[in-house]
Amino acid sequence: RVEALAAMLHKCRCAYFKELLWLREQLHLASRPEYAMIRDAIEAYEVYWYDPPQYVNEELREFMQDCIRHTNRKLIEENYELRMRLDGKSLSDYEDPNVTFRRI
Repeated sequence: RVEALAAMLHKCRCAYFKELLWLREQLHLASRPEYAMIRDAIEAYEVYWYDPPQYVNEELREFMQDCIRHTNRKLIEENYELRMRLDGKSLSDYEDPNVTFRRI
C-alpha cells in the first residue's frame, strides 16, 4: 500500500511539474516578439499532464464530479437566460430549464 501511494505521488508530481514547465515556456514565448510564429502554432494545442481527479479516492472523485455537474447546470441556465434577454423575451417567456435539459 505504501509503495502504491508513493508511486502515485511520484506520478502526480511529475505530471504537475511537466505542466508547470510547459506554462513557464509559454510565458517566456509570449514575452518575446521574435517567437510570434512559434507561439501561434503552439496556441493551437491544449496540453494537460496533471489531472487532479486521477490522484484522489473514489469518494472525492464522485464529489468533484457532482460539483462540476452542478456548476455546469448553473452555467447552462445562466446562458439560457442571457440568450432569452438578447432575444428580447421577458421572464414570463422563459421555458422551464428542466424541459430544455430533457430536450438536449
